[in-house]
Amino acid sequence: TFRRQSDDLYYMKVKRTKAKINDGLVMEANGDDKDDNKEKKNNEIGKVDINVLHEFLNHVGEPQLRATAQQSGLNLTGQLKTCTGCARGKARQANTNKVSDMQAEYPGERLFVDLTGPFQESLTRNRYMAMAVDQKTSRIFHYFQKTKNQLVKNIEKLIEELGARGFDVKFIRMDNGGENKALIELCKRKGIVAEVTPPHTPQYNGVVERKFATIKCCSTSCMSVAGLENKTRGTLWAHAMEDNCIVHNFMPHNRYANCYEPFNEKPPVKMEDLLPW
Repeated sequence: TFRRQSDDLYYMKVKRTKAKINDGLVMEANGDDKDDNKEKKNNEIGKVDINVLHEFLNHVGEPQLRATAQQSGLNLTGQLKTCTGCARGKARQANTNKVSDMQAEYPGERLFVDLTGPFQESLTRNRYMAMAVDQKTSRIFHYFQKTKNQLVKNIEKLIEELGARGFDVKFIRMDNGGENKALIELCKRKGIVAEVTPPHTPQYNGVVERKFATIKCCSTSCMSVAGLENKTRGTLWAHAMEDNCIVHNFMPHNRYANCYEPFNEKPPVKMEDLLPW
């Protein structure tokens, strides 16, 4: 092997011999060989630095690296050093605690808000779904919207409704999306702490993100079992997601019998009212 100064890359010098295929590629570790015993050396097992071969094989792991060298009849020399390229390639964002350090003391105190869409236009001509999840009870408050700009209006309505029942909202967590700028201003007017997550970190708003994923998955399953065609599913997505939000709130969560009673409400359905899709 040798390193060319013009591009600072490693290259292999190989020679084809009349030996078997496995012995056909012979590596010259010392450049041009001008010894009289050249033909004899060409038939010897080639030697190569393990770090050089690591680069040639596109930074493969050491076990696979040694197995490939053995299969190819190469004699590796040296020790595999820490590779900065591999370190960068394997780098990932640090884990985020899924349990918030700040816990709500009463229902309605802390809300997690997000928006999903656009979807295909539903029967009610909506393309977005807004969701606010109460941390204390896991209650889902959902709204279907034609545009993103309707988010702040729906959340303001929710804050007023909860306040009228004696549940003052003190914290709202949201991402830094453009549609949330008006929501941040609303929080300032209402004296609510707006917890804005950093860019590209949906895990910091994981409570509502996971609820979205659950509701979407259940909605897709319901429509699939019902045998609906794709076109029909596209127009009924809002109905399916609303149905699943109601069923979610109907079930026990966080030691509450359901998500309605902590807010002094009665569930809108009973067990005998439920029907499969």
